[in-house]
Amino acid sequence: MSGRFEGKQVIIIGASGGLGGAFARAFAKEGAALILAARSPSSLTALAQEIGGKLAPADLTDSRSLEMLHQQAGRVDVVVNATGFSPRKSLAAHTDEEISRTLHTNLMGAILITRTFAPSMAQSGGGVIVHLGGYADGRLALPFFSVDAASRAGIMTFSEAINREYRGTGVRVLYFSPSPAETETERPYHPVWRKLGQPVVSAEKVAAALLDSVSHKRQIHIMGGALPRVFSRLNAIFPRLAEMVMINRYKRILESYFGDGAVDTVGDKG
Repeated sequence: MSGRFEGKQVIIIGASGGLGGAFARAFAKEGAALILAARSPSSLTALAQEIGGKLAPADLTDSRSLEMLHQQAGRVDVVVNATGFSPRKSLAAHTDEEISRTLHTNLMGAILITRTFAPSMAQSGGGVIVHLGGYADGRLALPFFSVDAASRAGIMTFSEAINREYRGTGVRVLYFSPSPAETETERPYHPVWRKLGQPVVSAEKVAAALLDSVSHKRQIHIMGGALPRVFSRLNAIFPRLAEMVMINRYKRILESYFGDGAVDTVGDKG
């Protein structure tokens, strides 16, 4: 029995992360031919030996590096951008380097990846580019996530614009918002998510949801059950009501963990 991605070539950028590795294993089980990409591809040797696939260097903030990856790959059916940088602290506590890295890794990286692969996908009949979002739809502005939230909202809006620009070409950008996952980088934040009422799930469950979203031609997928989806909709239509219903409570919880004087917390996604 062939898998859903038999005969498809899939690039995982950021395959060295916890989610990136889970995505790679899930695509491999479904028959995909994989290119595993990271800044240091040597970190992916064990994963490549486990599931197969080619290794490639890639810096998502460097257009020349991405173009070299594109040339090495040839035809690509799916590109998964599994990278991310997520400072969780007050705005005043952000350093210049953290602000720059957040915007370049999350937003600029998504733009450069899409610019690199979307035109050739359109010429060859289509393809899917996946970008990871933050909590909910990317426009839900949680306190102490300000710079990260700005970058994720940018990715969401950018993805919408590209889907409209490439309509009719077969190219689709998927904004995928994962649940908090059982990964090494996210583990320190599990108590916070549980206090916020968000379940923590396995990386394998996140990967299964991502593959389903790619297969079912979605442009946005928000994990975490009904709460983040309903909350996102409420925040978009009645932001003051959203603050009364939920945001004020969230602020008290988040401030206790990430406010000034709390432990310095900066996390890579994946």
